Amino acid sequence: MSKTKGEFVTLRELVEDIGKDTVRFMFLARSPSAPLKFDLEVARKKSLENPVYYIQYAYTRTRAIERKRVERNIPFPDIKNVNFNFSGIEREIMNKIVIFEETLSSSAKNYSPHLLPFFALELSKLFHSFYHDLPVLTEDEEIRDRRLVVVKSVEILLRLILRLMGVSTPERM
Repeated sequence: MSKTKGEFVTLRELVEDIGKDTVRFMFLARSPSAPLKFDLEVARKKSLENPVYYIQYAYTRTRAIERKRVERNIPFPDIKNVNFNFSGIEREIMNKIVIFEETLSSSAKNYSPHLLPFFALELSKLFHSFYHDLPVLTEDEEIRDRRLVVVKSVEILLRLILRLMGVSTPERM
């Protein structure tokens, strides 16, 4: 696309090229006062370089853990009995989740929808680290229950944010 060369792409063509989810995300991820620019090559990729894919992949990982939990007949923990002594990345994730209400409020009050995609990216980054470093479905019930609460919290919040942005929540990728 080049304004000076007289080349342009319609929104319909853009959606056909890179998909509705990516277009919505890219438009929302920009501050209203910033020019709209994005890398079409990255937007076309079905890899972790693409921020939409990265967030959706975090969500699908939460769903995969849930499916495995159900397959193994592991009951979801009774919240009254969970040891909430979070540490490390678990604590970082839960602290991030706690500030979402403030982020959402700020986004609405200040007409700043770009805060939601950035929040989702940050939460996804934390979750991918958690997923990589800490096994969830361990034999240690106390650890497993605590981590299942973290996973379910991330799942619920990512689903909410993606739906607020009009982006799909795939079960598998």
